[in-house]
Amino acid sequence: MTEVAKSPADGPISHENWHNARAGKPRIGGNEVPFFTDASIIGEIAEGFGPYQLLNTMALVTPGSGAPAVVLRTWFHLEGTSPDWKKGTDVERFHGGGLALQRYVCR
Repeated sequence: MTEVAKSPADGPISHENWHNARAGKPRIGGNEVPFFTDASIIGEIAEGFGPYQLLNTMALVTPGSGAPAVVLRTWFHLEGTSPDWKKGTDVERFHGGGLALQRYVCR
């Protein structure tokens, strides 16, 4: 049975970030991650997806172009400081995301 988070802080960092954005907490930074594909991408999600956007970089991907087709833009609404890497990493809330979100998991 899947366990349900009792608060946003109990779930993945991305979930807490979404809740903080909806609560009006200030934006403290952001990150963009390119995605590469040979598929034609139609449309984009530029609003209405919380602090996340999926941006279409081109209407048609040319095979072999090496250009990203979609960019995931993330705005951070999480308070925190740089991690103390000497203390180790708490992976309990890790969701498979990159270092941009993972940095808030380190204690």
